[in-house]
Amino acid sequence: MRNSQQRLGLLADPAAWPKPQALQSIWRFHAYKMARIFLNVGEGRKVLGSDMYDAHHYVAASYTDLLVTDDAGFQATCEAIPNPRLKVVTFEEFVVKYLGVAKG
Repeated sequence: MRNSQQRLGLLADPAAWPKPQALQSIWRFHAYKMARIFLNVGEGRKVLGSDMYDAHHYVAASYTDLLVTDDAGFQATCEAIPNPRLKVVTFEEFVVKYLGVAKG
């Protein structure tokens, strides 16, 4: 925030700035990116062209109650984030559990 103080219109006193935890979008973006780093470096997963899009989808979903995806790589990254505050489900789970449509 210090580097973007003027652009963000923050007051001169850092004590008056919002706490980082209150900045949901930034917090979740960095959480997602750290999980990707863990998976790429720690587990040797490939860096994909879709990784940045996935990060933005995860951030946008932070304003919802539920994220629905069948993308296994995206799900794995979401699962690598400690203390997630976003529930991630597959499309099938969404249809059955949340819409009440029976499997058939």
